[in-house]
Amino acid sequence: MDSWLLILSLLAVLDGGQSCSYPQYIQNTTWLDSTKGRVVYGDQTMTGWAFYAFSQLISDWECFLKDDHFIVSRSTTTIKVFGAEVHAYLCQKPSLIGENAIYYYTMTDEEENAGKERVHVTAADISGVCTVCNPASSPTDEEFRVLVKEGSSDMPALSVSPVVGCNPCVLQCDIPGSPPVPTTTSHSPIKDVVEIPHKKPTIKAADTDGDGQLKHKTNAGLVVGIVIAILALLSVGIGAVVWYFRFRK
Repeated sequence: MDSWLLILSLLAVLDGGQSCSYPQYIQNTTWLDSTKGRVVYGDQTMTGWAFYAFSQLISDWECFLKDDHFIVSRSTTTIKVFGAEVHAYLCQKPSLIGENAIYYYTMTDEEENAGKERVHVTAADISGVCTVCNPASSPTDEEFRVLVKEGSSDMPALSVSPVVGCNPCVLQCDIPGSPPVPTTTSHSPIKDVVEIPHKKPTIKAADTDGDGQLKHKTNAGLVVGIVIAILALLSVGIGAVVWYFRFRK
């Protein structure tokens, strides 16, 4: 019994080690987002970063994955797509401007069914940050967004204009001029991930006989009749020729 308790305790510790927390410089703070308004980051949750996907509002998130470059958040509520429940994923590439301000880029492709917001909506398993943060079309340098701590007096000046920079999910950023690294996954449209039922074609009453069997709409019978008639005529003609030459003598 004690052994089972020990095993369960170890499993609980291992499972808890998979939890994600937002970086300390952003968590437990209310921010004013330049595009979303008031956004609140907790230790493991975030609220206020809102958008509509497939006519459904998403505004609550949880820290899902992070590394030295990206923060990946997952929607805490699912989106219904063709009868399936899918999640939205937000990939942020943040950079500190100062103590009270951050700018970031959203590093996913534009989602047509979310007003072209750069979010990743999928039913597939997400195995790493590069499953989300590898857009086929990267945001431009001008697409940066700014977070300012609520209550801050002013926005610190930027010494240089923000740039997207290198994406380690796409390029070997530590090797100048290196070729692209294959991404960890390829994005599949939702319609390819979710099985969509197709209706069977209907059969009109005119296409069936009295027993409910399909009628054959071919001219096979007519063709066979013509061939038989031609063969019969040839047979008669050949017989007549043979008779003529046989009894001519």
